[in-house]
Amino acid sequence: MKNQIFIPVHFDELKSLINNSVKDALKEARLSEDANTPKDERLTRKGLCEHYKISPPTLHSYMKKGLPYEKMGRKTLFRRDDIDQYFKQLNPLKYNS
Repeated sequence: MKNQIFIPVHFDELKSLINNSVKDALKEARLSEDANTPKDERLTRKGLCEHYKISPPTLHSYMKKGLPYEKMGRKTLFRRDDIDQYFKQLNPLKYNS
């Protein structure tokens, strides 16, 4: 049996430690996801909707508002780095005053 040591920690300090640990884990997960996906990757409409968790009508609305895309025959393709930049410059809160 392992020896266990209990250290008294104030609730606010514990909350801060957990919050920082979760932030670090999320940041690391995002960095590893970005490192594993090439920036010149092309996404289809379906792939873009799944990756960015948006609906097809929302994608169509973004396309009408200037979302960059390419046509290859009947397929519509989106360069991932172009999409990332478009979403970064987009105002995320439509009803923000």
